[in-house]
Amino acid sequence: MKSHLSLFLVPVLLLPASAAAQDADLEAQAAEAHAQYAEFLSDGNVDGLLDLFSDDATLRPVSGGQYTGSAEIRQALEAQPTPTEATIEGVHLERMNGVIVDIGTFSLTMPPEAGGEEMDGEYVAILADDADGLSIQHLISFPKRQPLPVDE
Repeated sequence: MKSHLSLFLVPVLLLPASAAAQDADLEAQAAEAHAQYAEFLSDGNVDGLLDLFSDDATLRPVSGGQYTGSAEIRQALEAQPTPTEATIEGVHLERMNGVIVDIGTFSLTMPPEAGGEEMDGEYVAILADDADGLSIQHLISFPKRQPLPVDE
């Protein structure tokens, strides 16, 4: 009886470790994608940025508008001033219904000719995980929200 019970317990005990390994791998891939996006953005590397998007992706930048497909996204990225510095921090990452939801914050330092101000914002990205790694399907960015007032 004891040996039969162990046959059922071993697979159950292995599942969380496998899921944890997948989550750690996903988090590592997302952290690398965040670093690449920030580097490409601050370098003005539009080709590098486009490589992170799927061919039919949609971009809704903080400046407004909606751009779908590589050609429209290229035009939108080329029309934006190149920040002198960019940081991206993922806050929440979750596999959901066959896609990956990535929610986080960003900070951009604009060049002097664009005012030189720092712009803080938030983003929601829907990612695909395919043979080439993670790719952006939808990216929506918006100004940082103010905390809701708390009644005391």
